[in-house]
Amino acid sequence: MKPTRILMDMASVIWTALRAGVDKDSLVVEHNGKQVTVNSAAYGYENAVNHMVATLKRWNLTPKDCVLVFEGMDSKKRRCMIDPTYKAKRDGGKPPEAYIEYNKLKAQLRQVWGDLGAISASQDYVEGDDVLAYIAENSEEDVLVSTNDNDLIVLNKVNAYGAKVMVAINGETGLNKYGDFDFALVTLYKALVGDSSDGVKGCPGFGPAAFLNLLARYQEDGLFELMDLIRTGKLNELAVLAKDNQCKILQKIVDNWAEVVKSYKLVLLHPEWVNTIRQQLEWAPGMVKAGCEDERLRQWQGQSRLVTAENYDKAVEFLKSKLGETVEVAFDCETSAPEESDDWLEAQGNPDGVDVFGSYLVGFSITFGANNQYTYYVSVKHRDTLNISMVQARTMIEACFGKPMLIQNTSFELPVLHNAKDEDGTLWKDAWQAYGQHGFIPNVRDTLFEGSYVDENVKLGLKFRSQYHLGYEQATFQETTRKTGPLGTLPAGGRRIKVSIGEDGVETETRQYKMHELTAREVFKYGADDTICTSALGNFYKLIMQLEHAWQVYLQVELDAAYQHAKNFVDGVTFNLAKMKELEALDKKTYEQAWGRVRGYLIENGWEGTIPPIYTKDITAKEIKEAYSIVFDLMEDDEDEEVEADEDASDYRQPVVAEAVKDPILSSRVRTPAKFVALLEAEGHDDFAAMLKACLAGDAEGFTRYVQTHFKGEPRFKMSNKMMCKLLYQTMGLLIKVRNKPTAAMKAQGLKEGNPKGDALALAYALRDGTAEQVEVLEALKLMQMVKTRMSLFYSKYPYLLHWKDGKIHSSHNQCATNTRRASSSGPNLQQLPKHQKIEGQPSRFRETFVPHRPDAVIVSMDFASQELRVIADYSKDLNMLACFVGDNLKDMHCLTAAGILAKEQPELVRELVGALSVRPEDATEAQYQAFLALASGSPEHQKIYKIYRALGKKVNFTTEFGAAAPKLAITMLIDEDTAQAYIDAREAAFARAAEWKKEVVEEAKTYGIVRTKLGAVRHLAKLLNSEDRYTASKAERQAVNFRIQSSSAEMTKLAEGRMWEQGLVYNFDAVCYGPIHDETVFSVATADLAAFLKCGHACMVQPYADMKVPIESSISFGPSFGVQFEIGNQPAEEAVAEGLAEMRA
Repeated sequence: MKPTRILMDMASVIWTALRAGVDKDSLVVEHNGKQVTVNSAAYGYENAVNHMVATLKRWNLTPKDCVLVFEGMDSKKRRCMIDPTYKAKRDGGKPPEAYIEYNKLKAQLRQVWGDLGAISASQDYVEGDDVLAYIAENSEEDVLVSTNDNDLIVLNKVNAYGAKVMVAINGETGLNKYGDFDFALVTLYKALVGDSSDGVKGCPGFGPAAFLNLLARYQEDGLFELMDLIRTGKLNELAVLAKDNQCKILQKIVDNWAEVVKSYKLVLLHPEWVNTIRQQLEWAPGMVKAGCEDERLRQWQGQSRLVTAENYDKAVEFLKSKLGETVEVAFDCETSAPEESDDWLEAQGNPDGVDVFGSYLVGFSITFGANNQYTYYVSVKHRDTLNISMVQARTMIEACFGKPMLIQNTSFELPVLHNAKDEDGTLWKDAWQAYGQHGFIPNVRDTLFEGSYVDENVKLGLKFRSQYHLGYEQATFQETTRKTGPLGTLPAGGRRIKVSIGEDGVETETRQYKMHELTAREVFKYGADDTICTSALGNFYKLIMQLEHAWQVYLQVELDAAYQHAKNFVDGVTFNLAKMKELEALDKKTYEQAWGRVRGYLIENGWEGTIPPIYTKDITAKEIKEAYSIVFDLMEDDEDEEVEADEDASDYRQPVVAEAVKDPILSSRVRTPAKFVALLEAEGHDDFAAMLKACLAGDAEGFTRYVQTHFKGEPRFKMSNKMMCKLLYQTMGLLIKVRNKPTAAMKAQGLKEGNPKGDALALAYALRDGTAEQVEVLEALKLMQMVKTRMSLFYSKYPYLLHWKDGKIHSSHNQCATNTRRASSSGPNLQQLPKHQKIEGQPSRFRETFVPHRPDAVIVSMDFASQELRVIADYSKDLNMLACFVGDNLKDMHCLTAAGILAKEQPELVRELVGALSVRPEDATEAQYQAFLALASGSPEHQKIYKIYRALGKKVNFTTEFGAAAPKLAITMLIDEDTAQAYIDAREAAFARAAEWKKEVVEEAKTYGIVRTKLGAVRHLAKLLNSEDRYTASKAERQAVNFRIQSSSAEMTKLAEGRMWEQGLVYNFDAVCYGPIHDETVFSVATADLAAFLKCGHACMVQPYADMKVPIESSISFGPSFGVQFEIGNQPAEEAVAEGLAEMRA
């Protein structure tokens, strides 16, 4: 067997290396009354490297395949708590000087081998043996443990995950020096016989011969039973066995039971001590670098080469010669885009953005070799460089296709190379059809996804992760592509972004260059570093994901979905700009009508801007700003407020208002009129400054006339926090219901409440409490807010997102970008597309702008039915919740909650209804439920109650689904906390087991520091749960439950997308996938293919997920746009499809 990785016991390696022979430069010191020779770290280094190199060569492995396990701080602490004399004799025999050399050598080996790609691991307060046991027992690939410690032979076995673990003692495998018996019994052997070198006493008077006699009498099975009795502390059972068998050896164990148990605990390997919530395993991933000074190790050092047309043939030949020993190839490309892309990005207000769809290949890097030690940067379209041709580039990349292609962010490389073409026009996607992924790079792995599986709590970018994991700071894109120099001296091209004059009077400029405007030599290190770091991160991520048993989940869930997302991006979305303009016009009309009502109210109440101002020579700073804003037709900025985030109102942190226009005068903190004059003159407002001077000198009437000539008599209003507070609390006289938390300064003054809020929550309270006239005005304000939001999200952005190449929208799917790995997208964010109206009578119609890819096609939506609720039901096994999804007579989840709320609020009515049931259930909850259902077919008054309470139950269910407590529910529903708690109690009574399950998830997270999806992907919460900040820790508890639900749902969706990709859905039918949007998968499908497409597509949606017993269902709809849909149920029957088409055409 050839192992995949070698686990090196570095404490053993280092001490052995330091003790082997005598160093000519050794130090002789006196210790415990004896002369002791201490060899130097330099001497030990030679021995250690020789040993490690020999081990690698024997097993034909390289440094990147090594995990170097070092002892952490105070590593014997836990065993010394069992027995304070543990290893006391061994440690006492070493002088302090020996530990100095040990630590020097430890640091040197960690650095040297880390720079060759080896991964280091250690953990404080546990021994290296325990860490080795943890890795060996959790490894999903065959591993070799290399050590000089005979104790570790107990690890020889096939572990629970099917990986074979071999232990090499001094290079020899398969040997048990203690005798011819199962390796697993070595723990029992040492517990009974003892180990004087470690201070393990064992069973007094019990030597090796006694153990062999015991083995001969009871065989291995009997000894395993004995070891189990010791492990579980069953002294009485062992005593009975000793007596029944009249066995003196067993009786000796019984008589020395306490010492035997203690010895067993000392010699037992404890992987359960490793990587716990309180004490995390510390990793130091290696990265292959150049510059190794050790001749024995240079074969594995990093070597980078610039490839041009001049050396291309030799480079390809060398690459092919090394691919056989290469495990995976890291790949990255550098691109440029034409001027059309610049204009397109500029129109979006994003000149420094990247136009992926418009990008073309300029160069690429690949890292390969047995140790990932070889890196090419290949020049394709760089300035002043002997570039290779596109055909040559494609040929070199194709040579790597037999290996996994390691890429950081496949959402970039996959589309760019898919769209690439040779000089003769041959499209790469056509040339690559034979490789199995419809013309995309085959066999990819994505280290961005992998990084999210390893640590989803930090940023995913390559530059950040290189620093975070590898301790390596890469050059940034800006550092590589920007140049600064005296004006006129920089190379031609580029975009000027800054001009400045130095102290010496020399004018300099900074220019931003595109990749093709730089030479390959200028980009060489930047490009090569990308794949060197990607390779190192990929090696590390794979190890961690395998140890956490998330590797197969990642392969199963993410990669096929990534191909589908790349295809979605390339194909794009057809967008009806004319329809958008139509909707925009309607919304503008709505806004104008709403503003008319608000304006009238403001004028009636003498709002600022409606009464001509009059000034005196004692004009104030506030009045000066007012006059300035009138003259220059500006809106005065809000005063800056010190605001502390309110955790209980997180849904309302987004302002109701447009951002204020920043003006240096209006935003100034100047308070004296004279200083205002100076500021106005400095800003070039000489006329205003002169009039203000005259006012201060006594001509206030002249200044008043000057200002009034610009006065329009219009209310000066914007939906800012300041003005909303003024409207709600001063003009309307409503009570303040919503405040910020007090700032630190306020608390110091003894204030318990912060400043008033004029946000969405405050508006909601005002709508509830205001008069009829006030409510009419506030409803108009809501309409204005709605239109402003649509303008911001849609009307002001989407026209500029239509791509210059094909007029379509190409939204990037940001796979794994959230810590739950749910769907996310950008440019635009399709997850923001509204489905339901938020204001009665104002439907969200923007989805109507998403139209089919051809005239005789329809937009199809396949939507998971109650996806997250089904996941909760399956996890919790709550009988009431299961009854909503399983069985012939399905229950209504919202009615179950509503019934409980009604029973609390109208108990007399519920008793009356229960009494009227023909068959009264014994269970009180079921009786309430049946009584509530009876309301639906009762009197008009009862039907009204049914509708009100079912809507209430629905709102409570959805608000509390992810653990919202009474304060949050009270805020959301505008009720007091006691009522909110009563509603939550009603829901938890209806779904008692689901509520209990959520508590169990939190306890699991607090015990282990992680939670898992149904397939086994991990959410890492240990650091958050251990936070001293109570809010962070409590938030982590909610995240534990959310992850279980949302990430399992996300896996379900991505698996469906992966099946669609595997089946070639958009290739076998005339169809385009517009992407996953929330719980939907959205397609444009030719009507001729619709019935057959739905049959295949729907089957992909409803396949079983993990061990989930609750059936997965997907509703089906289609229509002439995404916003106009016709439901046909949850089965793709041909009759239903035909009826839906007929209804649509009618």
